[in-house]
Amino acid sequence: MTSQSNNYEAAERDAWIAAHGSERLREAVALGLGSAIQKSYRNERLHAERPGWRYASDRNGLDIEEQIVEPTIEWMAELRSTRIIDPGASLVWLVEQHETDCEQECADGDRPQYCRCGAYAEAALTTNFHGRRIVFGLGGRP
Repeated sequence: MTSQSNNYEAAERDAWIAAHGSERLREAVALGLGSAIQKSYRNERLHAERPGWRYASDRNGLDIEEQIVEPTIEWMAELRSTRIIDPGASLVWLVEQHETDCEQECADGDRPQYCRCGAYAEAALTTNFHGRRIVFGLGGRP
């Protein structure tokens, strides 16, 4: 990243904080500590601008599998709505490995909502938000 883009991002951050940030963030900027509260800024901004979304790195061990098959009409409606404000949004699975043996768990009739050799998933929207990937869970398989 160039110095010029860093300056632009810092100016954008400080302007957003001045207009929308918490007292804590505004005080940090006033004291010249803007870069020290970058994570708090990103969290506040995500919460304010995209309620219900979370950073992909905060998925608690879930991986993103890019291809979703057989989306429901509800999931496609959510994607269409999201693309109005973010054309780059996509529909994905969030996947997590079983804690137990997949063959036994699935054979017992307690098949997870989505199983690919021992994985559970929930449908989700994903996109980039200020340079970081974010996700919005939509629920499990229909």
